Amino acid sequence: MTQKFTDTTNPSSNKEEPDLKMCLNDIEFGIVIENYIAGESGSYWEPPVDPEFEWHLIDNNGDRADWIISDHLNEDHLDSIIMYIFENSREGV
Repeated sequence: MTQKFTDTTNPSSNKEEPDLKMCLNDIEFGIVIENYIAGESGSYWEPPVDPEFEWHLIDNNGDRADWIISDHLNEDHLDSIIMYIFENSREGV
C-alpha cells in the first residue's frame, strides 16, 4: 500500500496548478476546483438542481491565496468567479 505525503519542509512541493485562470481588479490568480458535483436537469416533478463547487484561489506562484478574497475582492467579484466556474464546468473542468 502506498501513501502520499506532503513534504512540508520543501515549500515547492505544496505548489498547485490552476484549473482555471482569471483576472479581477488587475490581480491575476488561478482557481483550483477541489470538488465538483454536477447538477441535474430535473423532471416534470422535480426542479433542476444546480451544480456544487468547492474551490480556492492560488497566486501566480501556485500558493493558496485566501488573501486575494479578503483584501481585494467584494461580493460581486465572488459572484463573477462562481459564474466563471459554472460556465467553464459545462466544458468539463
